Amino acid sequence: MTTEQTLRTVMAQSINATNLPISAPCALDLERLVRTGALALHANGPPSPTELDLASASLRRLIYEMGYAARSRGAPELQEWSLRDALAQLCPLYPFC
Repeated sequence: MTTEQTLRTVMAQSINATNLPISAPCALDLERLVRTGALALHANGPPSPTELDLASASLRRLIYEMGYAARSRGAPELQEWSLRDALAQLCPLYPFC
């Protein structure tokens, strides 16, 4: 499994764990972020297992915060603003920002 595939699996599991659907535009933004993070992990060669674990944990935390942001505003789904809010709260967040 590639780094990006691993992160996409973590993304899907984490979204599912929020028990909230995700809007199509938000899903696209999150997929772009995952792709960018995977590329960053490979900037100096293949990532170590520790780096991949850290990236996976960061992604889980980001999506958890997205769910928190959505629920705190009574939103029925994860939306672009929930991603922006979570990034604003968490950055710098290796390897995504």
